[in-house]
Amino acid sequence: NYAAFSVETIDSFNHRLIRTFARDLNLPANFEVELDSTALLTQAVDSLMSKIGEDEAITKVLIEYAIEKADDDKSWDVSKDILETSKLLTQETEAPHLEKLKDKMLKDFSGFKKDIYTKRTALKKSLAVKIERTHAIIEAHNLNEKSFSRGSFITFITRLVKGEYDAIDYNAVWLKSIGEKPMYTGAFLKSNPNEAAIIDESIPVFLELAKASQETVTQIQFLNMVLKNVTPLSVIHLVAQEVEHIKESQNIIPILQFNS
Repeated sequence: NYAAFSVETIDSFNHRLIRTFARDLNLPANFEVELDSTALLTQAVDSLMSKIGEDEAITKVLIEYAIEKADDDKSWDVSKDILETSKLLTQETEAPHLEKLKDKMLKDFSGFKKDIYTKRTALKKSLAVKIERTHAIIEAHNLNEKSFSRGSFITFITRLVKGEYDAIDYNAVWLKSIGEKPMYTGAFLKSNPNEAAIIDESIPVFLELAKASQETVTQIQFLNMVLKNVTPLSVIHLVAQEVEHIKESQNIIPILQFNS
């Protein structure tokens, strides 16, 4: 009874099942299947790019995206980048996360971005206050790189001021041992006992900066990563809207959606 067997791919089975229950799923009975997801995305990206200069909000987002790519030393011609980024829309594992963005608008993304900028600015200001307190002690007593072992503490402050957070190693032995070991060399103690005493007296202030800055820097770096991804997410959102429009206007369903 081999003829009783029905051998087919899971996609074909899902297709047959979905078409049978198209009405129950609120789908048009005569929908077409789009097998090439890349072709669909390409069409959506082209449609989105065609709106540059016509839709002010979309134009602003795409310009921001192009500038951010240029800042990363990538081509300002972002069509290919948008296409590659938008391939997240074809990954089933990403679907639950992208679904949360479905009802968002461009103003939601821009508002969120402003909030992040505000939070980051506040963090930088609070860090600057702690740095200034430490810097005041160093200037008042003419301390410099030679006052500290290997000049590490001065280098640490300089990097904080310049925002060179990636260059700071918070696991460094000297940084973890502030308050436990002298911050100067034995030679410095012999030749500058008064300055060494001032450094010892200022340990609580220096230690506070070291500990507080680690927490603050971690938060700033996190917000930097969020900011780096907000614009790409808003662009993916725009591409997703174009995909939905194409699906509706052309009466198609991508085969990649059959499983879900």
